[in-house]
Amino acid sequence: MLATLSISKEYHHKTTTNNAYNLGDNMSDDPNNNNHLIRTDSKVGKLVKGKLLRYARRRRLLCKNGMYLAIDKNGVHGTKDPNNPYAEIQVLSIGSDMLALWGTRAGLYLAVDTESGKIYTTSEEGKHCVFIETFTKDFNNIFESYKSVYDNQAKYIALNSQNKLAMTDHNEAKPDRNGKFIWELVDK
Repeated sequence: MLATLSISKEYHHKTTTNNAYNLGDNMSDDPNNNNHLIRTDSKVGKLVKGKLLRYARRRRLLCKNGMYLAIDKNGVHGTKDPNNPYAEIQVLSIGSDMLALWGTRAGLYLAVDTESGKIYTTSEEGKHCVFIETFTKDFNNIFESYKSVYDNQAKYIALNSQNKLAMTDHNEAKPDRNGKFIWELVDK
């Protein structure tokens, strides 16, 4: 699923030096890497996804344009139905302001290929699944790809008018309503 990418320097409140957002040496883009997203010390060892999901927050992600983000086996898209089971997302905290979005029903992570701007779903954990959450002045959230911020190319996700999740890549001072989201609790 192709996407567009946009720079949001105004809302990017952290510096993007080479040391910013360092996820540690145990993170790799290699899908065969057995290390998981959360950093662990040697006493704890690697975390198992099932155990991690027990502590995840179950939410729906509502775009300011009225669409819910939905992750299914065919990818990611928008839906107007808040009861769509694919709109239920587990939010995994990775670090300060960093998170991963995991589709509960599909069992897949939301991921970004920052080279091509493609947004896709995957079962493999890695840096491509990590997003930086930033709050706007009007209390909405924007989500920037960890890799794009780390590469000093702050790009955020948006849910466009074709109900497709997109990366935006134009020199916009701030995200428009398609790039702003709010969390909704899931009753279960």
